[in-house]
Amino acid sequence: MDSPGELWLFTDEEVEGSPSRLAGMSVEDEREAMEEMALYLFRCSRALRVPMLTGAVAIKFWQRVFMLESMKKLDRWDVAKACFFLACKTQETRATLGLVINVCVKEKTRGSVDFPEGEDVREGTERFFEEKEWILAAEREILRILNFDLYVPQPYTYATQLVRSFVREPAKQNMLLQAAYVFLNDSFRTYLHLQYDEKEIASTVVYLASRYVAVELSDGTQRDARGNRIIAWHELYRCDIDHVNRIGTIMLDLYEAQYVTKTQARDDTREET
Repeated sequence: MDSPGELWLFTDEEVEGSPSRLAGMSVEDEREAMEEMALYLFRCSRALRVPMLTGAVAIKFWQRVFMLESMKKLDRWDVAKACFFLACKTQETRATLGLVINVCVKEKTRGSVDFPEGEDVREGTERFFEEKEWILAAEREILRILNFDLYVPQPYTYATQLVRSFVREPAKQNMLLQAAYVFLNDSFRTYLHLQYDEKEIASTVVYLASRYVAVELSDGTQRDARGNRIIAWHELYRCDIDHVNRIGTIMLDLYEAQYVTKTQARDDTREET
């Protein structure tokens, strides 16, 4: 029997045939929207000073919604705001709807011509009641689409357990965990959490982070003082090694694309000057 989290995993064919793509949205536009919303929801978490886990839960709600409905039908920004409000409630933060509205609007409009520092939406104003109506309507629609299934497994706990199982020195533990959390946050900009088990994502990300900060993890060839074999990092959660390779490739492709974009932007700037 599938675990609750596995019920929300989709095949390559299902992702390629998402409602938005079937409605005419290009692959590039859908990926750009997914990345944009992930970055936006993490910004909202920081601005509201709630745990980053809240933003991660909101992102997973948003991704699940748009595997069942099209962005041509639902406004992705209204859905994102409502997902964030719903995540604040499920994670038992003390954020009120008024605070969520103000933060979400401010982060969405920050850097715009009219609101360089972001638009303030004060409670009691007409603008506030408009946003409140939109968010509550979107929340009802989200609950309908998700069939009230708000269970969201997260990779952070698995990553922490893995690091503490293989790395004994506190300083190295902290260094590796910090790097792994950055990689995990970035992973939400992709389709990974719609397609792979969170334990496999966590394991792969910890391995990539270990290479980045030069902290060694067991590869399964070492033995302890009693001569017993120390399991490899990917064996703790019994990961499918093919899945691990695919997850790693997707993450590296993400960073390569980011590097290319930054390089092109820098070159364009030099040509203009």
